[in-house]
Amino acid sequence: FFFAPTIMMSRMDGDVDPHAHSEDMMKVISSFGDSEDPNAQYNMNRMQGHPGMGQMHMMGHHNRDQVKIENNYAVNSPSHMGNGGQGNVYFGNQPNQYLQQQTHGGMTHQYPQSPSSPHPSMQHNHSMHQGMHHSMPSPQPPQSPGPLSDNQAFNSNSVNLNDLGSLATPALLEKIYKLQRSQKEDLNKIRQFQKQVMTAPNKQSFDILDQQHRQMKEQIDTEVKSLQRLYTQVVLQPPEIHRLLLLVQELKIQQTQLELFHQELHQLAQSHGPTRCIATLVVSQEPFPMVITKGKQLDDDPVVVQLLCGANVEFQSFSQMKVAMVWENHQSKANNQKNIDCDTQTVDAFNRVAKWHLKFLNGTRKNSVTLRFGMQVQVTQSSGSAVTVTVESHSTRPFIVITNECQWEESEGTLLKKDAFGEQAEIPWPQFANVLQRHFLRATRQDAVSPTRCLSQTDFEYIHSKFFGSQGTITPKSYNTFWGWFGKTIKKLRYQRHILPLWQTGLIHGFLSREAVHDVLKDQEPGTFLVRFSERHAGQFAVAYRIDGNPAERVRHYLVQPDDTAGNKKTLPDFLSEQAPFCFLLQIGTENEDGVKVYHKFRKESVLESYLSKRNTLPPAVGYDSDIVPYHQSPMVEMDKELLDAE
Repeated sequence: FFFAPTIMMSRMDGDVDPHAHSEDMMKVISSFGDSEDPNAQYNMNRMQGHPGMGQMHMMGHHNRDQVKIENNYAVNSPSHMGNGGQGNVYFGNQPNQYLQQQTHGGMTHQYPQSPSSPHPSMQHNHSMHQGMHHSMPSPQPPQSPGPLSDNQAFNSNSVNLNDLGSLATPALLEKIYKLQRSQKEDLNKIRQFQKQVMTAPNKQSFDILDQQHRQMKEQIDTEVKSLQRLYTQVVLQPPEIHRLLLLVQELKIQQTQLELFHQELHQLAQSHGPTRCIATLVVSQEPFPMVITKGKQLDDDPVVVQLLCGANVEFQSFSQMKVAMVWENHQSKANNQKNIDCDTQTVDAFNRVAKWHLKFLNGTRKNSVTLRFGMQVQVTQSSGSAVTVTVESHSTRPFIVITNECQWEESEGTLLKKDAFGEQAEIPWPQFANVLQRHFLRATRQDAVSPTRCLSQTDFEYIHSKFFGSQGTITPKSYNTFWGWFGKTIKKLRYQRHILPLWQTGLIHGFLSREAVHDVLKDQEPGTFLVRFSERHAGQFAVAYRIDGNPAERVRHYLVQPDDTAGNKKTLPDFLSEQAPFCFLLQIGTENEDGVKVYHKFRKESVLESYLSKRNTLPPAVGYDSDIVPYHQSPMVEMDKELLDAE
């Protein structure tokens, strides 16, 4: 749920160019007629037989003269925390004429793409399709619109960006949460009132709705901008990141729903031309970006896709939803093997959502891919006839499917870079830190809201100083150097036995320089040691330990070699347990009320015992000695041995 934001801007949701036709999704839509499920059969001849129809459902109908719409309903929808925007919005088959690209502060912002359906004039059908199911009750004609009643009155929530920017982080998030809930109520009121206006329009009601659309759009834009500014200027805690991205997700869905209402309302301004079906699919929840293991079902990380529509759209029925994998580099495998298990899903007719617990059958060769969803719906036109249209989602955020753990490091590095930079040449440090925190928690399999041990302020200070020179901005080049070290380190945490629980309990200090280690150990008693990540040998551990002797040489360092922890039978806890100079394991420090770090020290046996490998010893074989007898043995030797054992 934490990674749910969908209709976020291009890099966050991995959208492809809206003008680049998705052959993968067209294959999915056209495959409705090839389904083994008799309830999912469709006659696609109308779409396929019409010249350009396949492309039109993606690109939109380009006769701009059919719609009389003002150009001043402009949108400024910030991209995912600073990433690039997308192309114009398309609903039905009309390009969005009144949403123009805006530029603010050197950054390009556009409304998020929401592709949808083919022109309904090409698909008239007065009877139910064989493949359609989830039949709806016959719609009742709405009453003529009148003045707004008390319960239809819209809330007044106008705030400006400076007011929101003056709030502390918790207060800002709470304020926008309340605004978002209020806007949700207003959208329901708009739906009810607009349904009446669409049936019996009048200028006064039209103007009221049009003004409300614009005011709410401006308000949502302000809220999204304030969240973007917070994300790029402040290093947030995990619960704050979670809540912020969740709010952005909800606000973006509200923007899309509002855009549908506005498109529908302005159909009343059309002088001629057929009425379009105003509907689209949105991905309302997704776990991406993430690295996924081939064959592993995402039981705990579902993808949820929701059908949104205008206020006056009446669905008679709809098909199953289908999903297709879109390769970002446009190089899919030559064969037509199936990549997704169970690539169709029944739609919840009441909530109009489909929940996917995906399982991928093939790796993507360390290439990032996205998903797109499509379905067909049958709607009732104002004339009473039925029309079948195809609706699609935009792309999800990217992910990579790996076949073995050796591919994880490079794949995760690719996704993290995409998520952080998109197409930007540099990003602010706080933005990078927030993206890194999200990926770190997922890589180490921790809860996004209440992690056991996230990256701390000290960890970020170490990373910022060592790899980025404490600069205010981060570049892709400096990121590559950072990931060359950090990627191997996180892979150890993720895959090596016992390392992750040792990290989470603070028995592995992690990010410490040699100088900081000396400061920690110099006043400890001999035999005290700690474990950290080696600075010069990526992916290896270093043990710093205190000895007696010359003060300048009291802190020693040992680099744990691969042979020291070879295989599952000899882990890092086994190695530490066997080394006599290592007596007292130092746990990571926690700050007391005065802000002073306090370190807890344990005898290593007490904290490592549960991690030690259990070596099963076989009973002595009958007729054989249990021990090897020395060549010379006397009663004195045996006595000495007993004394030594006693000591």
